[in-house]
Amino acid sequence: VEDPRARSFLALVERLATARPRYVALENVPGFRDSKAHHLLRQALDAAGYVVCETLLCPTELGLPNRRQRFYLVAARDTLAQDVLKIPMAASSGDAPSSCSPDSMTCCAGRRA
Repeated sequence: VEDPRARSFLALVERLATARPRYVALENVPGFRDSKAHHLLRQALDAAGYVVCETLLCPTELGLPNRRQRFYLVAARDTLAQDVLKIPMAASSGDAPSSCSPDSMTCCAGRRA
């Protein structure tokens, strides 16, 4: 996160608590999931009370002609229903959840205290 190219991302994370957008959506490389930047983003979203869903999938699953796995995160201030996402939350990797539901703890996390 010390990389100067991350400044805009860090500014976004800092503004989440005050701007409080209804939804937040992010697409990134699969390695983002295990990064310090991801950890900071999740801390900010959890502290602001967002419901978060994140998964790995190939853009071809969304109808896009791009065959490389990507990380997707969608967060909402209120509830986050799968029909709001309008995308299949099927994951391409073996350890990622195959659906976006409250029962998929690694995909959807409720508000944390």
